[in-house]
Amino acid sequence: MGGGLKSIGELKHQCSLDHLPCGQFSANAMYFTIGILAANILQLLKRDTFFDEYLKSTIKTFRHKMIHLPARVIKHGRVLFIKIISSLDKYKLIESAYLRYTLAPKPS
Repeated sequence: MGGGLKSIGELKHQCSLDHLPCGQFSANAMYFTIGILAANILQLLKRDTFFDEYLKSTIKTFRHKMIHLPARVIKHGRVLFIKIISSLDKYKLIESAYLRYTLAPKPS
């Protein structure tokens, strides 16, 4: 099994789960649950839609290379467009990941 979270430290420091937001147990439990869910979704994205070079990257590295891209959302003629500013290589990687995700067989 490749990839996966490297340690609890990755969750604590890269998903900001090292400090809980308030003194209420239920609110902290919800905050922690959302953080774990986000980390798991990111691991699924890395495993199922991106190539091996990102599979072993940390959450922070993946976030800064693939998610934090300058973009502009434009609505024109009732259609939403996303203009992403990146290199051609990164664009092709995002496009292939999108196609792998949208064309993948859906569970029935």
